[in-house]
Amino acid sequence: MAVTADEIMDELHIDSSDVEQRTINNLITDAQELVTNSVSSTLTNSDMESNFNPTYDRCVKTLVCQLYYDRSLDAGLSRGYQMMRSHLESLVLVFEKKRDDNAKV
Repeated sequence: MAVTADEIMDELHIDSSDVEQRTINNLITDAQELVTNSVSSTLTNSDMESNFNPTYDRCVKTLVCQLYYDRSLDAGLSRGYQMMRSHLESLVLVFEKKRDDNAKV
């Protein structure tokens, strides 16, 4: 399951327009990169989507929402986002440990 602009716009009750679609799509791309890179230096966005949903998608959606209303993140990252990212980080650590252990066999 991948996060889509239509899904975000529906959740945030944003009227659909080409400008809003482009904005949300750009924010989704940014949020995916930020989330993925903040929890792993070896996994890709695709790896995250296929192995850690729905936690990954919710984390991305939360960051997109925050970026939509506060592009510079002047208020910092929300506690909800931080909690989801921490949970995702622990899932990734377990996943990478298992992957590394299997590679040694």
